[in-house]
Amino acid sequence: MTIAIGLFCTDGLVIATDSAITVATHDGATTEMKAPKIFHLMDDVIFAYSGNFSMAERIRRRLSSFLPLWLEESATADDLGDRICAEFETMFGKYVTDPMRGIDCTIMLGVIFKGSPELILFSGGFRPQFYSKDYFYVAHGSGKQFADPFMSFLQNTCDISTLTVKHARLLSYWIIEHVIETNTGGVRGPVQLHYFLKREDGMGYDHISAINAEEYENKIWEINERINEVVFGQDREKPVEGGDLPRRLPRRRR
Repeated sequence: MTIAIGLFCTDGLVIATDSAITVATHDGATTEMKAPKIFHLMDDVIFAYSGNFSMAERIRRRLSSFLPLWLEESATADDLGDRICAEFETMFGKYVTDPMRGIDCTIMLGVIFKGSPELILFSGGFRPQFYSKDYFYVAHGSGKQFADPFMSFLQNTCDISTLTVKHARLLSYWIIEHVIETNTGGVRGPVQLHYFLKREDGMGYDHISAINAEEYENKIWEINERINEVVFGQDREKPVEGGDLPRRLPRRRR
């Protein structure tokens, strides 16, 4: 199993994965290892994957060679996505046409294209899927079945229209940790997290891969404590402090 997620934000984007890869041998035996699944491909590109790590590594090396030129030559992000798709089809045409040797790999790219962030997914058939503030969340890998319901809970709780990188970093970490804790096996920490954050002067984006696990764990613990107080009816009301998650207005009672 594996899990990778992407979140499109008002001031950038966040990509996070677990750290487990599974290596299978010809006799059916498997070995699980921890390995990087997110890469800073170049100044304006973050590369992440789920699925077959060997295929992903071939794609990563190929993109490292071609992307700098394509980023310059492409007129639009759609054009860039089509160029990448065409290259994938050329690389793996013999596998795609043979169902028994299909491509078990999904690629996610975070790109700063002509000054704007783009979150692009290449899955079945490698057709590009674009995400934006209206379609802000994507999960892939076999842990998707655990990540999506939890994200639905968070989306129902938070005002996602105001999702910033600060908030998305916490949500991403929380989602991956949730999958690690609830899956049946094959998803392991530590959480890997990269993001693009718009600079304060508005001139470009910074790529950052640092992660403060202790800070996120403490915030998640605090949130769980607040939920516990509300559910079990504590006498003392504790106000929710701002800054942890985007607040959503309470629903009207029917």
